[in-house]
Amino acid sequence: MKKIDEYEYPNKKHFIKSALGYNRGEVDLFLRQLAENPLPSEQIKNKSFSSSAMGYDKQDVKFYLQELAAYRYNIEHADEQESKRLESLAKVDLAHPNFKVAFRGYNTTEIDEFLRQIHTPEEIYEAHFTKRFQGYNTYQVDFYLDAWIQKLKGNL
Repeated sequence: MKKIDEYEYPNKKHFIKSALGYNRGEVDLFLRQLAENPLPSEQIKNKSFSSSAMGYDKQDVKFYLQELAAYRYNIEHADEQESKRLESLAKVDLAHPNFKVAFRGYNTTEIDEFLRQIHTPEEIYEAHFTKRFQGYNTYQVDFYLDAWIQKLKGNL
């Protein structure tokens, strides 16, 4: 939760100080303004500050602003991203799972048995599989199961 709080309340973020860093007053003012009036992610990422003695460490501030911009971008575009994810899931052929065998992946017998049974979305979501050498590609299996969950929920 600490990370989320840092992004939801940017004015509470504390930075490392350095001999020559960003002007602390400018950075603090910008973060207070962000807390009151969120800006688009591009404006956050491209913000610049003047340098001053005993300021905030430049790398620390830049890294935080990039993370904050990514967090805000995800919030701003959540519906669009979910729509694209559902479009991708809709393309999965649920009738014919075709998983590649990876160097390390899910136990093939376990997955095959699981798929032969009927499950609720909750059962699929909570399922855990053993990993082993020469198993089904975990990303493909997880994506396939996510498609099943969405189909059972009526989203596909």
